[in-house]
Amino acid sequence: MPITSVNDTAFKNFGIIAYQSASDFDPASSGYTIFFNDIEVEKSGEQWSLGSVYYWPLTDYLSFFAYAPYQSPSVTLNNVSEGTPSLTYTVPTNVVEQPDLMIAVTQKNLSRIEVPVIFKHALAGISFSVSGPNVEIDSIGIKGVSFSGDVSMTVDSENDSIYWSNLANPVSEVYLAGLIDNTTVGEELTPVTAANGYLMMIPQVLTSEAFIVIKFKDLPVKEIPLKTTKIDQWLAGHQYNYALREGSYVFDVTVDNGTVPYSGGELSFTINSFYQNASGTLNPIGWSARVLSATDWLINSDSLSNPTGGEAVNININTLPGEFSTTNAIDQTLKATTEVTTVQDLSYQDGYGYTTANCYVVNAPGWYQFPSFVMGNAILEASTLSPNNTNCFSPDQYFVDYKGNSITSISQVVLDTVGASLSVVWQDAPELVSNLSFTDNRQYIKFYVSPEAIRQGNAVISINDPSGTVMWSWHIWVTTWEVQGPTIYLDNSQYEYFLMSQYIGYCTGGSYSYNARSLQIEFTQDITGLKDTVTVNQTDTTFQLSDNIVYYQWGRKDPMLGSTGAKNSFGFGMDKPCFGTSPFAISSTTTPVTLQQAIQNPNVFYCSASSSDNWCSTLNTELWGVVAASTPYKSIYDPSPAGFQLMDGHVLDIVTGLTGTWQNTTPPGYNFTQSGYSDVFFPAMGYRNPTNGDLFNLFIYGSYWSNSYYENNLFMNLNFSNTNPPSEQVSSSATAFPLRSIAN
Repeated sequence: MPITSVNDTAFKNFGIIAYQSASDFDPASSGYTIFFNDIEVEKSGEQWSLGSVYYWPLTDYLSFFAYAPYQSPSVTLNNVSEGTPSLTYTVPTNVVEQPDLMIAVTQKNLSRIEVPVIFKHALAGISFSVSGPNVEIDSIGIKGVSFSGDVSMTVDSENDSIYWSNLANPVSEVYLAGLIDNTTVGEELTPVTAANGYLMMIPQVLTSEAFIVIKFKDLPVKEIPLKTTKIDQWLAGHQYNYALREGSYVFDVTVDNGTVPYSGGELSFTINSFYQNASGTLNPIGWSARVLSATDWLINSDSLSNPTGGEAVNININTLPGEFSTTNAIDQTLKATTEVTTVQDLSYQDGYGYTTANCYVVNAPGWYQFPSFVMGNAILEASTLSPNNTNCFSPDQYFVDYKGNSITSISQVVLDTVGASLSVVWQDAPELVSNLSFTDNRQYIKFYVSPEAIRQGNAVISINDPSGTVMWSWHIWVTTWEVQGPTIYLDNSQYEYFLMSQYIGYCTGGSYSYNARSLQIEFTQDITGLKDTVTVNQTDTTFQLSDNIVYYQWGRKDPMLGSTGAKNSFGFGMDKPCFGTSPFAISSTTTPVTLQQAIQNPNVFYCSASSSDNWCSTLNTELWGVVAASTPYKSIYDPSPAGFQLMDGHVLDIVTGLTGTWQNTTPPGYNFTQSGYSDVFFPAMGYRNPTNGDLFNLFIYGSYWSNSYYENNLFMNLNFSNTNPPSEQVSSSATAFPLRSIAN
């Protein structure tokens, strides 16, 4: 039993050792002698005596070490001759034989004075309280702990620490506590340890192998982890009362969807973590989780931990796409490009200031941002982030916002970001764009392109009002083509232009191989330390992409998904893979919609009733910037990157006036030559049919929109095929063609 007073009957005789030294006692030197060796100090009533008379030395000092109880069968005295005595303690199996081992504070260099003997507890006392539904306890014990070790008898008067060493390995033997006879417990927590039934154990760090072993009458033996989040070690001189409530700890983890595709996906976990008593009441217990594998490809794996716990808790998390290799030279270049070290402002260019756009181009992995509070092309070469593009509004009510309000002043191109949210609407490469967020002042949208996922691709990002309705959206194009890169000079003596050297959203083809992989997640229940480990897997895949491009319905700022290059059994191009919160979709009706609806649904291709009908119920012919005098300008809906705008009818005149030939290259297309200047190549990327959104004539026809209106709701475009020479043709706005812009 723990001793609380020198008058306790359990406080027996103690042993004392004295060393004589001419100067300060140093156990590491040889300048001392043993004055007396392990003499018993006998207790009689409230008096103790040495049994013999010893005299103080006339000049030297004495130093004292003491311990209790004296010569207990479980205690062995060591190292007396070395001046640093220690004790070896072995926990007796019988609890009533387990002493409250104590060591006195070391008294050094004393001369003819009273010697205070101040004892400190060297062991940890363990007791139990139990509650349960009127059950009788057969036994309570402990296993999986160290049962022997050495303790130094040196205790500093200013430091109460007791130093143990050489602890034996934990054993599976059960050390039983002494219980009050015929202990029956009820719903209230009841102490059950007898006065002489405390387990007097060696102070130690507890491991996951240490358990309380409890046996209730007529019930199976239960083992409860000793190590908890609050108590993971026993300290000398401390009493620990473990409160045990009869019932069971439940902790299990199942993965409802444990395999995801190469592109990433959602993993669904169901976790039970609670304590259930005999009456059926559940007490939730939280848990922690950690990924055991070297590579963590879970998105926000921290969310797998739960401090609350409960029954059938469901947690869903997403995964990153698998690691891939490719034969595509441009993608290899992107993967080898050094990640940008600071957040890049896509709207700012040295020498030109701020210019916003509906399309932003990314050339390397890293963090990027662009203004969130203005629509598309609202800022043009400004020194500050202030809307200034007068072509983005019209007193004639040509343009509307996402609510259908006419934009008649520059102030109406500003978006309210308060309470707004962000979404990756769709992207045609897995996890191409991730980690969407606002900057602190909500003036910018910030996103990340990871070195692992980067490859050529397109993404559409939206800002949504508090109700979730899309207010505006932007096209992110990942490519090696640079906005400040070279252009192609076009001139027919009447007009001259600089043509974009690339086509908006263009991606070259190649093969892609994603490796399979797996990882393990270890879940650990709080309090008990119970563990459950699950494995999740990601499948492998290999596929081929041809050169591909995005398509645009006339007057819309948002791209429509490209093709893999493969064709289905009907000869139509197959859609490129698509990922995001609102993947690319084709409307199920042919009823024209409003411009407002198109802004709110940037992922939807709107069909027309016939090839001559429009997608828009009230289609304004100046959506892409054509005015009555045919003077081009960049409107609020122009899809071009900064520094470019859509080509007009004059560019069509120049191109169709050039000499050219069809080329069966990969991809095939029409190559135009001009004397003294660079060739101009247009790949034959087909188009999306206006009535059903299908990809027609892939690698056979080439059609590219201009921003020019013809008549009867028809708009001008460049058209050619493997059998027809280039010409200027007209099509309805519901048709989706590729785009190639000119420098503005």
